[in-house]
Amino acid sequence: MSFDTDFDYSGAQSWLTNRIASQQALSDDLAAQIADLEITVGYDDLISTRIAALQAQKTRYDDNVTKLTEVSDEITALTGIPAEDKAKLHEFWTLVEEDKRSYMARILFNHTSMLANANFNALLADSANSVGQKQAVGSIICQNCNIDVRTTVILSRI
Repeated sequence: MSFDTDFDYSGAQSWLTNRIASQQALSDDLAAQIADLEITVGYDDLISTRIAALQAQKTRYDDNVTKLTEVSDEITALTGIPAEDKAKLHEFWTLVEEDKRSYMARILFNHTSMLANANFNALLADSANSVGQKQAVGSIICQNCNIDVRTTVILSRI
């Protein structure tokens, strides 16, 4: 198998695209409500409380859009890396035998540092140690690459 075959992010990308559009639409709707209230004459005490509540909710939607977009952009970056780097990430996965979805989440926001890690590269070239020893070292490397909290939204979709 290969990186592109084993690590298919298309379902996650599709979900992210739909979720981003949904969250943006909700934010836009709240912006329109806020704008309507801001031009209302009178009722300042009542309106200001409602505007503050709507702005807080809009901020949450905007934050979601930002985080989801970051994950989508990271998937695009990861799937666009050179074939040689994809092969290294794939070979490392077959070596450490980590759960596929967990590894797919782990390499998001970590693939650049993993590929630049001297121990990662040495392990792939290692012919002196047994497979078991290399798996143990690989697990330590994985432990140092935390799964970014932003990726938890797509774990069930990859």
